[in-house]
Amino acid sequence: MNHLVRRAQNRDLEAFTELVLRYSQKGVLDYVFINVGSADDFTEWVYEAACGTSVLLATGGPHHSFVFADLSNAFIVVTVFGGASQESLEMLADTIDFSMLERD
Repeated sequence: MNHLVRRAQNRDLEAFTELVLRYSQKGVLDYVFINVGSADDFTEWVYEAACGTSVLLATGGPHHSFVFADLSNAFIVVTVFGGASQESLEMLADTIDFSMLERD
């Protein structure tokens, strides 16, 4: 995991209080869930991360924000507890090299 997350030059990720990256292999039943309240409270958009992977970003007020990546072999969810702005969520997505999680 040391090379998975890289700090972009001149960008500060200290504002995030807690991040959880979850790797779920496709074809395996995953039982983890999180209560996010109403889906109507979220704004979501597709973003191309610096590594070239298209991700779905979602902000939901002050409680949770998410980065979703649908890879060929796995589904990745990064949960940001405490929420995040659109700009900081895009910055976070740019610091993750999702290609490192692709497995044959």
